[in-house]
Amino acid sequence: VAAGAPARACLLVGGERGSRTLRPRPRGPMERGEMCTSQVLYQIEVPWDTYLPSGILGDRELQLVRRYDKAAKETQAQLLQADGVAYADLFISILSKVTGQEDTVLYTLCLLEEMLAAGSAHAQLFHAGAAAARGADALYGPLLRLLQKPTWGVQQRAALALAKIMAARPDKGARVPGVNLDLMSFEGTSSGEGEGDVSVAHAGAAHAAMHALMDFLCKQLERTAHEASAVPAACKGLAALLTDPAARAMFLTAGGPYKLSQHLKDVKVDTGGAGVAAVSVAGAAGGGFSDPAPPPTLDIQMLYEGGLCLWLMTFEPTAASAMAATPVLQALITLLKGMAKEKVVRVAALALASLSESNAAELVALGCKKAVQAVKLHTWADDELIAALDLLEERLAECASTMSSFEEYRRQLLSGALGWGTRHEDDRFWRENAARFEEEDFQMLRVLVALLGAARDSATLAVAVHDLGKFVQHHPSGRQVIMSLKGKDAVMALMAHADPDVQKQALICAQKLLVQNWGLLTQQTS
Repeated sequence: VAAGAPARACLLVGGERGSRTLRPRPRGPMERGEMCTSQVLYQIEVPWDTYLPSGILGDRELQLVRRYDKAAKETQAQLLQADGVAYADLFISILSKVTGQEDTVLYTLCLLEEMLAAGSAHAQLFHAGAAAARGADALYGPLLRLLQKPTWGVQQRAALALAKIMAARPDKGARVPGVNLDLMSFEGTSSGEGEGDVSVAHAGAAHAAMHALMDFLCKQLERTAHEASAVPAACKGLAALLTDPAARAMFLTAGGPYKLSQHLKDVKVDTGGAGVAAVSVAGAAGGGFSDPAPPPTLDIQMLYEGGLCLWLMTFEPTAASAMAATPVLQALITLLKGMAKEKVVRVAALALASLSESNAAELVALGCKKAVQAVKLHTWADDELIAALDLLEERLAECASTMSSFEEYRRQLLSGALGWGTRHEDDRFWRENAARFEEEDFQMLRVLVALLGAARDSATLAVAVHDLGKFVQHHPSGRQVIMSLKGKDAVMALMAHADPDVQKQALICAQKLLVQNWGLLTQQTS
């Protein structure tokens, strides 16, 4: 292995004389597509010389790729410094001409991935070369067509490369400051002439290419195939792409904030005794993540990039209502209170601080105030994070001071996400407010009954059936009202639920529905 080159495992066979390096047994194209980038670059040997007679590579291109391939990182950096635009054109040219040769495509994508990961400025090189001068289709088309390949490793690398290159285009809107695209890797429209201008036709083609990429990334949030890597891959691409206002508008139209939030809002963290967070997802909507025992680990980087996507969406003025949806707020609160990594807490706090200006009441109802107080007990090094937490705490405290306990309960209930709290178990709250559940033709009771059949998470189900039991206990006509709303059948069905707490709360509620004098039964049980 050349000095300075990436460490790659080699096996020496025989003595010092006649020793030779053996590479692992070659794999099939589909299997190679699942390898990490360093494995691909080590195991695959591309016969670049054979592409000269066929005209796929010219003399100059062959010279460039020979110098670059297998070279040390320092040498590659020097080559990009001297001929970066030429290498950008070279990689796009290879991908446009050898689409049927899986190994060469995958290998070139890995070279491209490492080039883009080495510095965010490298993505700008693609917009200064011959491919960009020929138009958006010449620049983006080769990578877009690779999204249709059957090999997942090809698809995900092409998508991330596209996202980074598109995010660096000179004719896009203002970038969001403070986003470091160097952190993202799969390893771990104006018109006129002159410099910097693009034609209207070029802008239209670029917009169409971005739309195709956005469609691909959003579909990854719904897929079950390759799910373990599909969602993280989508988050990587979106985190790069959503720095562009046009991309944010497309993501909003595709329902992206809601789809992404489904993978973040039910994250559970168990720090155990080792002090390292083990992260899993419990019942993400859409039948996505499974929850075996022990629960599967989930990449913290994916949670950071998912939170980063939601924060970037707060910069989109037209996304206000979509970002105020309960699953989005739930996802951000979950990331805020459950993550041990400061970078995850930071993007969640920044997003929530931005949303709190017009959604403070909803955040209070979802328990964000308590979560912020808990997070502030930790010592944080980032000044921007501390400022965001202070602003969030101030806004939520001001809002909570003007809300009655019943109004706070109502907002939480109408959000569709319930969690245990003092008001759910406080008999005084139920005695004082049971009559108010009659308002608007028992709207709140109808919501509670509807949740018994619609809610997916066990916590909401357990609290909802518990609250129905409290209403029956404290309202003089509680039994009759719940019966008339067909709540009894829903309660009885939950007695066979897989979650023990849901079973317990359903059993207690069913007893209250079936017993005429619940107070007497309680005394006898005691």
